[in-house]
Amino acid sequence: MDGGAYIASGLRLARPVLEDFAYIAKRMRLEEREQFLAVSGLREYDPDIAARALSMVQGPVFALVDEKGIPVLLGGFEPKRRGVYEAWLAGTTEGWDRHWRRFTRECARQVEAMLTLHAHRIEVYALENMTRVHAWYEHIGFVREATLNGYCADGRSIVLYARIR
Repeated sequence: MDGGAYIASGLRLARPVLEDFAYIAKRMRLEEREQFLAVSGLREYDPDIAARALSMVQGPVFALVDEKGIPVLLGGFEPKRRGVYEAWLAGTTEGWDRHWRRFTRECARQVEAMLTLHAHRIEVYALENMTRVHAWYEHIGFVREATLNGYCADGRSIVLYARIR
């Protein structure tokens, strides 16, 4: 046990270890894989590359693990410049299907904590076609700021959302 706190019945907030990144990368949701490929420019999804990339992101990170200690969601805040962070998430389909309400509450709580303690701005991005993701960002308080045409390595457009303190 890493001393992580239970946030809900059967779901615990924890500090991720390297094997958590590998576990999530192997089971990452299709939408998250699609965005990873679009932004990275890779031709096909490789869980090893994804795990390495996620585990090397700087800044605060967290994991949500189930009652068996299996990670179902990873997230974090990558510093871009003083007071500005990019939030990211990666989870399993099964985790989202089972715990989406708890994920939503905990992610909103993590964003609020970052805005209170460290950040004056938090950004998130979603591919233009991911309308469910857009709705979820808006539900937890992010505001759509722009469509960044041709932003991705593969030439696709992405939508920028932000929360400001």
